[in-house]
Amino acid sequence: LLSLVMQAVARQPVLLQQLGPAPVIDSVKFTAPAGPGARLQVQLAEQGRGLGFEVLDGTRTVARGKLVPG
Repeated sequence: LLSLVMQAVARQPVLLQQLGPAPVIDSVKFTAPAGPGARLQVQLAEQGRGLGFEVLDGTRTVARGKLVPG
């Protein structure tokens, strides 16, 4: 799931630049399982000096957390 988050960040150059070349996972919480074939969506939002993320399976959050510059 975290690789999906990093792929989503890589598609947004402004956010990628904000995090720098080696972002650090400040926090992550896996809130529900994501089964094989799940259609996952990543939502990103600026949070202080970092970047908040949520991974969704439909309307259900399966993971959330924060990346900060490394």
